[in-house]
Amino acid sequence: GRYENVLTNSGFETSNTGIPDYWTATTGTGGVHIDVLTAAAYTGTYGLAFVGDGLTQPKITQVLKTASDTNGALTPDRPYILSMWCKQNGTVSAGSGSIQISVQDGSGNILNSGAFAASFDASLLSSSTWTNVKTSLQLTTKHSWTSEAKVVINMTGSLNAKSRVYVDEVVLAELKQFHAGGPALAITSGSTPWINNDQLYVSLTNNAEGEVHK
Repeated sequence: GRYENVLTNSGFETSNTGIPDYWTATTGTGGVHIDVLTAAAYTGTYGLAFVGDGLTQPKITQVLKTASDTNGALTPDRPYILSMWCKQNGTVSAGSGSIQISVQDGSGNILNSGAFAASFDASLLSSSTWTNVKTSLQLTTKHSWTSEAKVVINMTGSLNAKSRVYVDEVVLAELKQFHAGGPALAITSGSTPWINNDQLYVSLTNNAEGEVHK
């Protein structure tokens, strides 16, 4: 439904030979450069691991609006969040590149003129706590897309041998707008599950710069 995560198996709970189900490895080999491990789990039992060999830059993709990947799709001119949780195993060295997530067209161009992406320097990731890597934006109109979109998770550089970067709880979802043209909100999972009667309070402020803004 609207405002829900449009991705399939974005928690990487099921896989085949190291490749998460409904995802495709476009760079790297399952069980070698890409794997699904319990050590990589932020929530659930499993998470995605990119494994270094000093040369390969692993990449996986999930095409939207495709039964073999995900039936989820994007709606033009609406606000979206793109989010994932990341960690490393403590052996990633400087210069290993960044862990990146993006939404691209069929030609590999990142949507919104390169803005629909988020990344984090892999060497700066913690080995003990998870980092939320995310972005949110207003999606452009569809005529700017050359083909149907896909979500891409990749390393922008090669990890040194025995290094691992972990990824879990990937979200691509439309934000809920409080009113037309107004602020928008999305809630993504943390490591502690929600339960009945949990409450969340959001404080909104206004800079009051002019009557129109009020």
